[in-house]
Amino acid sequence: MILNFDFNGASTSSLSSAELEALRSAYLESFPADEQRPWEQILSPMAEEFRFVPICDQDEALGFVTLWVLGKVVYVEHLLTLQQSRGRGLGTRVIESILEYCGERTLVLEVEHEGASDMASRRIGFYRRLGLSIQPIDYLQPPYTSEGAAVPLHLMCSKDLPLSDLEQIKADLYRYVYRAEID
Repeated sequence: MILNFDFNGASTSSLSSAELEALRSAYLESFPADEQRPWEQILSPMAEEFRFVPICDQDEALGFVTLWVLGKVVYVEHLLTLQQSRGRGLGTRVIESILEYCGERTLVLEVEHEGASDMASRRIGFYRRLGLSIQPIDYLQPPYTSEGAAVPLHLMCSKDLPLSDLEQIKADLYRYVYRAEID
């Protein structure tokens, strides 16, 4: 498998309409409604800090990652691999590549609470095996839409950080990613 992705200049231009539709369908099926950014926003450049990165093996779309580069932090908003691409180490290779891309920056992502479901527990275990850890901060993901609900989640990071840094990361996520006021 030869993975192709570019965290700096990624775009949807290399994807066919059928591939985009397959990614959209998988996204809508894979993430709870309150954890979904509207698809139209994902495909349109929202901000200079935002990246939609298709994950491809040569010319075949296998998934995507959306991330935000926010100063000393790289925040992974969504990571999706298509069903037929799972179980082949793809997620591990993508996270390892993102960690390499981060350099000295901290990788941050949100996860459901460990007891929320078997999948949530497996996901947390996956990220732990890659060196991330749950951070000791209360975190509530703001809703993406006016109809959506806030979701209690954990922040996981590639480095253990002091509470003051975690509070700043939380404020930056609320401001840039969710366009929300911090509680």
